[in-house]
Amino acid sequence: MALGADDQSLAQSKITALEAVRVAIGTLPAPAQTMPLGASHHEAGGMNMGVERAASMTDEYGRVRSIKGLVVCNAANWPSMSPANPHLTIVALSRRQARQLASEL
Repeated sequence: MALGADDQSLAQSKITALEAVRVAIGTLPAPAQTMPLGASHHEAGGMNMGVERAASMTDEYGRVRSIKGLVVCNAANWPSMSPANPHLTIVALSRRQARQLASEL
């Protein structure tokens, strides 16, 4: 299976729009990543969870250290992505976080 002309045009317009956003916010150049049909990509990281304040953005229950009341309950808490689909791990961690937060009410 291959992309038709309309799909290729749409993909290119999205890449062009993404580049315009990158330039507007002043980030470094990075090539747009494209994946084969049927593949998926799961973003992770950026809000690492941990016990040590100096090495993590959130505590061990996903509470953002710098913003009271804000909790991160997704793969942003992970240091990197695993090769497996993250759905069940996200659900398990979210349940753990919810139980802890509920116990503090």
